[in-house]
Amino acid sequence: MENAIAITDLADHNNGVLRFKWIDVELINDIDDLQELITKFLGDHEEWFISDYDNFPNLGEYPDLDDVMDIINILNDYDMEVIKAYRDIGFGDMDLLEDHYVGTYDSEEEYAWEFVESCGGYNDIPEHLQYYFDIDSYTKDLFINDFHSAKTINHKVIVFRSC
Repeated sequence: MENAIAITDLADHNNGVLRFKWIDVELINDIDDLQELITKFLGDHEEWFISDYDNFPNLGEYPDLDDVMDIINILNDYDMEVIKAYRDIGFGDMDLLEDHYVGTYDSEEEYAWEFVESCGGYNDIPEHLQYYFDIDSYTKDLFINDFHSAKTINHKVIVFRSC
C-alpha cells in the first residue's frame, strides 16, 4: 500500500471506539469503487471521516469524494511530491496540474537559465557583455509573479507556472 487513506467510522469514534480502515487508493478505479469500499466498511453506520493520509495530500477530515478522485486519477502521471506541492502552493483544480507543472530542477536558478536559453536572445548578446547578466536577480523576478516553486525532500525544486 503506497498511497492510502484511513476511513474512520464517526459513530464509533463518538462512542469512544476507534474503528478505521486503510484504503489503498491505487485499487480504486472510480468514485463508485471508493463509495462501495466506504459503505462496506461502515456497515449500518453512515457517517465517516478521513483520519489519516499515507503518501497522499491532506484534504482534511471531510473532503469531497470528487477531490479525492481527482488526485487518485493523476497518481499515474505525477509523483506524489509534485501533487502535494501543487496543492500546498494553493492551486486548486487538479485538472490544471498539467498546464501549471514545469518540472523538477536542482534550483530555481537552474530553471531560470533554462528559461532564458529557451527564449533565445541570450546567445545573441556578445560574450563580453553576457557577464553583466544577473541570473540571481532575474530568477527572483521570474518567481515573484510568473512561476512558483516548492522544495522537495531531496533539496530540489518543483516549478509551476502561474498561468
